[in-house]
Amino acid sequence: MSQPVNVDPEKTSSPFTRKDLFIALVYFLVGFVIYIRTLAPDVLFSDSGEFQVISATGGLAHSTGYPIYLAIGKLFTFLPLNSIAYRVDLVSALMGAVACAGVYLTTKALGARRVFAFIAATILLLNPLFWWQSVIAEVYAISAAFFVAFLLCAVVWRKTRDSRWLLWGAFIGGICLGLHHTVILTLPAMVLYLILSKARSKDWGRACLGALIGVVISMSSYFVMASLNPKTSSVDSLKRSATAFGMQSADFDSPVTQVKFIFLATQWKDEVMQFDKDEAMRNADWYQRESGEDFGWPATVLGIIGLVGLFVSKKGRWQDGVLLGISWLVLFLFILTFNPTDLEVDFIPSFLIIAIFAGMGLQWIQELVFREKVANPVMRWGTAGAAFILVFGGAYAIVGGAAGAIVQGKTSFLTGIRRVYPYPVDNPHKPNEYARAIVNGVEPDALIITQWQYLYAFYYVALFDLNKPGIEVVECTPEGTGGHVAQSMQEFIRDSILVRPVYSTQGGPQTPVDLYYQYYFVPVNSASPFHLYRLRPRP
Repeated sequence: MSQPVNVDPEKTSSPFTRKDLFIALVYFLVGFVIYIRTLAPDVLFSDSGEFQVISATGGLAHSTGYPIYLAIGKLFTFLPLNSIAYRVDLVSALMGAVACAGVYLTTKALGARRVFAFIAATILLLNPLFWWQSVIAEVYAISAAFFVAFLLCAVVWRKTRDSRWLLWGAFIGGICLGLHHTVILTLPAMVLYLILSKARSKDWGRACLGALIGVVISMSSYFVMASLNPKTSSVDSLKRSATAFGMQSADFDSPVTQVKFIFLATQWKDEVMQFDKDEAMRNADWYQRESGEDFGWPATVLGIIGLVGLFVSKKGRWQDGVLLGISWLVLFLFILTFNPTDLEVDFIPSFLIIAIFAGMGLQWIQELVFREKVANPVMRWGTAGAAFILVFGGAYAIVGGAAGAIVQGKTSFLTGIRRVYPYPVDNPHKPNEYARAIVNGVEPDALIITQWQYLYAFYYVALFDLNKPGIEVVECTPEGTGGHVAQSMQEFIRDSILVRPVYSTQGGPQTPVDLYYQYYFVPVNSASPFHLYRLRPRP
């Protein structure tokens, strides 16, 4: 009589066949091509322009710093392609495609048919909000890619019981500290998932080791970037307004102070975790409208069905339902307590989970209808076709907008503020043109006072297009100053005007009131659509 074979759990096979991996690779390539086809070609306004510049120069970006993203962006700046701005935008295109392929693999690992996993990935790929963030220099596409990899590692671990998946998943989670703090919000869901899935001591050990390595790398990257501290760093601009934050400008010379200020998002303390019932209701309504518009009602309904199915299915998926369901809930609660003007971009991680839920919703409906695996080819193709029609048949605007964008080579489906900011779709070179007009008109050592949306476009043109590295640009009233020019900023301007020319793009009705009684704002190019003013001290 043969003896039973003891199976080493570390050698349990992968839940993916070569066909699954091939489909994921092809899906990634298709998504990458689509996003490249519609990629922003030049320097952009606001945060995107900041990421394009600091990826090349080093330093920390605005809170929460994003040093891992900037390090990856730096690598992309060495590519012999187009402009530096375009190369940094490529990071989002690449990672957006990775996120979509990750949704396919995660949905497949949860037990869905390939066609349903494919539909789930396509729901994210065509999502207007996600697409928008995948063609500009931003942190949300790369954060989505790392987030879905984090979830995928956990799901595959439960399926294979190979603790190396937890090692890598926890490492990815730790690295996310240098990308976006989203994954940290879902940590309680992950801990509960491990408990409910009866993780062994080896599993916990490897998870902790991976997390420790990831956190160390992330925090080290903060200090490395802070120590570089070029004048293009957001910290350098913020230090001019230090007194608005209860500090002195010299305090920002320390990397420790910089990291503390940026990592803890001190600048945004009035917008994070400040629960207000009316704001929460408005945010919830915004989320509901955005999800309906960006998914179409079939995908949204299927997402709800998929969540329910994970808990009630006889396939033993309820632990996965706990992980994904609580993760979505935590992300949603964060949205209710966060009040920036661009709140919608923080919907993306939860939208990624909804896409997975939608794929599982289709799977559960099939299981309910047929009660067994569909083996007949006619039935398989029939259910696949019905699923595509159900999900995309009613989403005319989304599908039609995607087709138009691919044909035109730009995100023509965008509307409202998204169409002009930070990427002016109808005039992609507008930020560059505006910055060039201003920078061309000032001396090589000038100080330019401007608004956040233009700051890094000016730096980009000065450094990479017009070779004027001596120009310095600052934001006069950054977030956290209450719209007033901080005393330290006033002192900085007063000292600067003694040794070099000082200009402002804000004059006339836009003149900062704190400076109005101290300086004359003398028009330099009043005939130009790009207004510029020279500051002269009043007697």
